[in-house]
Amino acid sequence: MASSSTATASQMTGRMRDAREAARPGRRQAMQAGPEINVGLAERIGSGAIGAALALLGLGMLVRRGSVLGGLGLAATGATLAYRGASGYCPAYKAMGVEEEDASATSHPLNRFIQTSHRVTINRSPEELYAYWRNFENLPQIMRHLHRVEVQDEGWSHWVAAAPHGKTVAWDAKITEDRPDELIAWRAAEDASVPNHGHVRFQPLPHGHGTAVEVNLSYRPPAGVVGALFARIMGEAPQQQLHEDLRRFKQTMEAGETATTVGQPRGVCQ
Repeated sequence: MASSSTATASQMTGRMRDAREAARPGRRQAMQAGPEINVGLAERIGSGAIGAALALLGLGMLVRRGSVLGGLGLAATGATLAYRGASGYCPAYKAMGVEEEDASATSHPLNRFIQTSHRVTINRSPEELYAYWRNFENLPQIMRHLHRVEVQDEGWSHWVAAAPHGKTVAWDAKITEDRPDELIAWRAAEDASVPNHGHVRFQPLPHGHGTAVEVNLSYRPPAGVVGALFARIMGEAPQQQLHEDLRRFKQTMEAGETATTVGQPRGVCQ
């Protein structure tokens, strides 16, 4: 019996040793692994190309124009994008609110949606604000990137907006939920050139202190996430537009006029 127990203990010790040996490669591999790759191949190529171009542009500003701050800023941005393309890792995705539409979104950046939202308090009732927004043809008055909105039948509307580099983009959208004085939700048609969906909510504040207006927007930029990053750098990102649009909405509803930035320096909001 003693020899049998000794043999059993020896077998158990051997099995534990084999298990430890089998686990070692996995541990070594985990220790050696760098940041996860969350950027697809096409997007990495685009990031590298844009990053290199911005880095060269920044260096050129330093050498030819003597613009230290502008040149260093562009060069640093270019270096960041170049590293993103080389490493395949983007820590900014969570901060930007990137959605993955399906399991293949990591490999196909054009399938990614960008989320943005903004909230503003307006000293008007939800009824007034809802009535103004619900007539979509009013929106070009507060949204400067919109050329026009044509209201159609059965909740459909046609939108024409400005795009980067002086171009325009158009799409059809349908109201998916309409709660008077409370919420308007929409979704663009499946074949829209800029797929998007979102909602605007009107929430009354206590003691009649106005209304909180919150807009949530998800959109798929034509050039994917790389295009969204480039637009942000160049000051043409929807996040910035939404902030300015709601500011003008507040001014229009409270004072009947909007402030102008004509002649003032234009920068990128962070």
